[in-house]
Amino acid sequence: MSKFYKYANITQIFINEDIDYFSNLFFETVKKRLTESYVFHIKQVERELEFKGSIFRFVWNAWDVFNPITKGKIRFLTIDEEPFIKFEINFTEALIIASLFSIIPIFAFAFEPTISLIIFAAIWFLYLLNYLVASIRFKGYIAKTMIEVRQASDYDNQLEISNNQLVINN
Repeated sequence: MSKFYKYANITQIFINEDIDYFSNLFFETVKKRLTESYVFHIKQVERELEFKGSIFRFVWNAWDVFNPITKGKIRFLTIDEEPFIKFEINFTEALIIASLFSIIPIFAFAFEPTISLIIFAAIWFLYLLNYLVASIRFKGYIAKTMIEVRQASDYDNQLEISNNQLVINN
């Protein structure tokens, strides 16, 4: 499910471990990374982790994977006894910033409609680019963290990513 300000994904995972045990290991790794990224509003309830970005996170590290994300949720769930990981990330702050910046060319270049239109289009192009890059980077971060947690867990299996499925093989 995707909207103009939100991206969500659900992916089936294949693990030999208990999903509660694996989700706790996964969330511990994510919480450390969130803290390093100056995301301090973190809440974990069982198999669900919610986080919300700090106000000045853009200042500390502009290239961080969590910077463009206003808030997010990662959840492990089972559907028909099969484990899945679902995440939702929200970009409302970036949307608000793009909206505010898109007002500037209307007033600043009122007598130059061509320049106004070009700047307006560039602002929204940059927002969409930010949305796409952030969505792809976050999905990659989830996959990388799954591999990291899997390697750190008790089992010596390999993680294979194909066709929107994370497969852990013996």
